[in-house]
Amino acid sequence: MTKKKRIIQKQPPPPTRSVFILGNRAKNVITILFLVAFCLGAFLRFYDLELKPLHHDEGVNSWFLLNLKADFPTGWKYDPENYHGPFLFFTDIIPLSIHESIFSLRCMVALFGSLTIGLLWPLRRKIGRVGVVTAGFLLAISPTNLFFARTNIHETFL
Repeated sequence: MTKKKRIIQKQPPPPTRSVFILGNRAKNVITILFLVAFCLGAFLRFYDLELKPLHHDEGVNSWFLLNLKADFPTGWKYDPENYHGPFLFFTDIIPLSIHESIFSLRCMVALFGSLTIGLLWPLRRKIGRVGVVTAGFLLAISPTNLFFARTNIHETFL
């Protein structure tokens, strides 16, 4: 009686990543496209930032900011009846203390609105690089996001 040898075929390991694996050149192109989306978003948020007249909420916020600037750091007290936290005031006091203008009033909101696009990059392993680039371009040109990122109101930080 002879023993027959069993031939065991090794199965390839299950894929741990997406089937669509990008090469280095494609990764570089996608990284450049994401940077283009980021730069486009920053340009649209900062371009002619002083063109639009102040919104009524911006007027109230600028009044609070000028009081903060006059009394900072000893005399200013946060008023909880304002219904908003002090984060906007503490970020806007820096450029407003350098130069009082509509641009300096809105520049920090535009900066944080631009950085919102950059927050998509760490998601590239979850939604894919193409998804991140697509979301970056859509966020860069979104009219609603542009409105909030060009207006000095608290909603941008939400």
